[in-house]
Amino acid sequence: MFFDAYTGSVLALAHRGARSLAPENTLSAVQKALDAGAYAWETDVQMSRDGHLVLTHDNTLSRVTNVARLPAFAARKPWRVADFTLEELRGLDFGSFFVDDDPFEQVAAGAFSGNEILGFRNMILPTLEEGLRFTREHNFRINVEIKDLHGTPGHDVVVEKVVEMVRHLDLVDQILISSFNFDYLQRVRLLMPEIPTAALMEAANLGEGRILETLVALGVQAWHPDREILQGNDLRQVLGEGMYVNVWTVNDPREMRSLVVQGVTGLITDFPQIVRAAAD
Repeated sequence: MFFDAYTGSVLALAHRGARSLAPENTLSAVQKALDAGAYAWETDVQMSRDGHLVLTHDNTLSRVTNVARLPAFAARKPWRVADFTLEELRGLDFGSFFVDDDPFEQVAAGAFSGNEILGFRNMILPTLEEGLRFTREHNFRINVEIKDLHGTPGHDVVVEKVVEMVRHLDLVDQILISSFNFDYLQRVRLLMPEIPTAALMEAANLGEGRILETLVALGVQAWHPDREILQGNDLRQVLGEGMYVNVWTVNDPREMRSLVVQGVTGLITDFPQIVRAAAD
């Protein structure tokens, strides 16, 4: 199962792949995460207009693609993922933003060769199937976050589609499914209870009652709290229940060390390449 290789050392979970080293949620970022020694990579799944599961975080395309510069799609603003077919999505450039915007200032720092920078441009959006096959073929692990698709046709079918693909590819031992939508997690549990699940939480969705009570009721194996809501008492209670606590998104080495001392089991980070050194 997903957590079977946990030995007590903090887990490095590569947020959207190693997205400080390559465009997020691309297979290049996954390869970078694998090369960096991450325990697993984390990604986001949504559904295209024609029912394909794709890996991208935002529900709109403007931040990570060139869609706003393409006259053919001008009338579709704000360019929701759910309004594009897979063929249309695959025709967009999902990589140049990483070079042009340099979100982690790694391009300016000279972290990449000229050939690497050229390779980042015109990257293609991966499907979930491609991401899962990469994970299986490289004996890696994957944390799939099912995005909340309320208001789109995918809302009623996305969980079933994800679970069926995991079953089809026989990947249950290498996957963790997480979501902010707790109904989705309950549906995963009903459809395939052997898949471990994790409840994502931030201030806006803490809900009523105690955090531990919510997690126990959901039957999850892990809690994924925003770093800004993590409290020592909650951490101790959840760990005491035998659950894993993987905090997001932690990029500062000093904060990594502090969280390791507090006893968290994992760090969801854009910089998996520095977790081991920061945790020592």
